[in-house]
Amino acid sequence: ATLASIAASNVGAVAYERGEMDSAEVWFRHALQIDPRHEEALANLGSVLFRRAQLAVDYPMALEALALYEQALTIQPNRPATLRNAALVLEALGRPERAAMARGLAERLER
Repeated sequence: ATLASIAASNVGAVAYERGEMDSAEVWFRHALQIDPRHEEALANLGSVLFRRAQLAVDYPMALEALALYEQALTIQPNRPATLRNAALVLEALGRPERAAMARGLAERLER
């Protein structure tokens, strides 16, 4: 990740922690415009979209969140937090077997 994409992602993370989802999404997307392979920005944008999908019961947004987590995992496959978040989306999408696999891998990586 570049310094500029890291900075944008960090601003997005602060917005996310404050519950400012619109701002967080803008900053994470900006980080990804700078560096499309910024794994943390991908995963964090997935979290924003999944949070929104949960609130709105929005299936397409949940699918987009899952796609972002999967993209982040192709860049950094051994990140337990991303695996756990993907598992949450998979559960919400009615895919318990895949969710269990993602959770299990996250647990093994944390040992």
